[in-house]
Amino acid sequence: KWALEELATYESPIDDNPSLNGVIAGDLNRDGVRELLFLEGAHGHLEVVSWRAGAPMEPITRWKVFDTLFLQQQFTNFAEPREAAIADFTPQTPEPPLITFFTK
Repeated sequence: KWALEELATYESPIDDNPSLNGVIAGDLNRDGVRELLFLEGAHGHLEVVSWRAGAPMEPITRWKVFDTLFLQQQFTNFAEPREAAIADFTPQTPEPPLITFFTK
């Protein structure tokens, strides 16, 4: 039998109607704490949030992925970014993992 339990909630600090339309989890900075990478489609941002079980989610950073003018000209019907992936190509070095995103 399945049961869902709410572990944490997160609300974007963006003031103008944010739209969190995807999330990916991973240890982005190799500190043993899971980070969540939220895809914020209304304004074209990626938001990184730190989360430990039993603690509130803490926003770490946010950056704009796509230029607004580009979005208006090319993808007016879609929230961008829509999909992303996290991969650690250098697990034996202190280099950060790769975060990539793509359209269509």
